[in-house]
Amino acid sequence: MKFAIFDMDGTLTESMGVWEDAPGAVLGRHGLTPKPDLRPRIIEMTQEDGCRLILEEYGLKMTLPQLVEEYYQVVEELYEQVPLKPGVKKALEEMHRAGVRMAVASSTRAATVEKVLTRLGIRPWFEGVSSCRDGQGKKAGPFVYQEAAKALGADDPEEVRVFEDAYHAVLSAKKGGFPVTGVYDRFCVVDPETMAAACDRYMNSWEEFRLEDY
Repeated sequence: MKFAIFDMDGTLTESMGVWEDAPGAVLGRHGLTPKPDLRPRIIEMTQEDGCRLILEEYGLKMTLPQLVEEYYQVVEELYEQVPLKPGVKKALEEMHRAGVRMAVASSTRAATVEKVLTRLGIRPWFEGVSSCRDGQGKKAGPFVYQEAAKALGADDPEEVRVFEDAYHAVLSAKKGGFPVTGVYDRFCVVDPETMAAACDRYMNSWEEFRLEDY
């Protein structure tokens, strides 16, 4: 394996719960309770679109930019408690020692990713962070992986292994020609069997990772 690109939330970190909790935490600041259907409706939206929906349906007395900024404040507070998934650090150390060039491609904005990776002590191993929050908005296509691969100097997607926990993101990476290792996360919207069938390899935990398999 020459190159590797990692999603962050749900792949490297136990942080998908941040996006589960953020809408309710934001509304709670204003004395409001989210409707049961709010989370599934906004989970794959950009933060801007999600905040626009909240403004329209909950009548908050603020502008869209003000709500987006408050949303990010809440998200960053929640991220302060996020840990690495078990086995991640050992696997990254092994790849780093073997000379694998690594980058992160996330749906979370780059500034937040940088803070999380730095706090967890793994930022130095990555040559770059690409975020579709700062560009395409969500992983609806392979753009963010292509951007990360370009930053690594990788011309052939078949030489770049993508690690992902989200089903729609796996499909997007595969559209770009990237081989994908799926990583189990309890927030995944499909069952492990469906996820595994979409991937080239699948891990129930990072503790299963063996570099010689690649």
